[in-house]
Amino acid sequence: MALHVWTRSPCWDDRVGPWFPRRDMFDEIGRMSRHVENLSRAMLAPFAYDEPPRLTSAEREVSSVVNDKQKFQVSMDVRHFKPEELEITTRDNQLIIHGKHEEKKDEHGFVKREFTRAYWLPREVKAENFKSNLSAEGVLTVEAPKVSAIQTGERIIPIEMAKK
Repeated sequence: MALHVWTRSPCWDDRVGPWFPRRDMFDEIGRMSRHVENLSRAMLAPFAYDEPPRLTSAEREVSSVVNDKQKFQVSMDVRHFKPEELEITTRDNQLIIHGKHEEKKDEHGFVKREFTRAYWLPREVKAENFKSNLSAEGVLTVEAPKVSAIQTGERIIPIEMAKK
């Protein structure tokens, strides 16, 4: 078997022009250091990919609306609020959920929270038929069955605690 020595041709190595922009030595060093950095990160934390992704507080929050033929239902995460800090009302053709608590200490310092959510009600929902439930996990569910009558006015909806 013959040994062929492959030599580089100057015409192939000289990659100049718009097709092959000239690379600087420092670009190559930067590219190599990023490669080594990625490699060392993978070597130092090999199990990082097995962990479930961490969710931000906005992604963790549960909030959904169900508006089907049988019912209108709103569910949301209110785990930072006590039942007495929440108020659910209907006004005209809206369901309004309001929560507010004064400044209190948590794991990062002191926090004060307040929110208001308003939902337009379908015509088939009567305000007096709304019921609410607060689960042990802190998920508030407000729902009403659909009927054909239209109701206006304002009504305060009591919050019932879920039984464990």
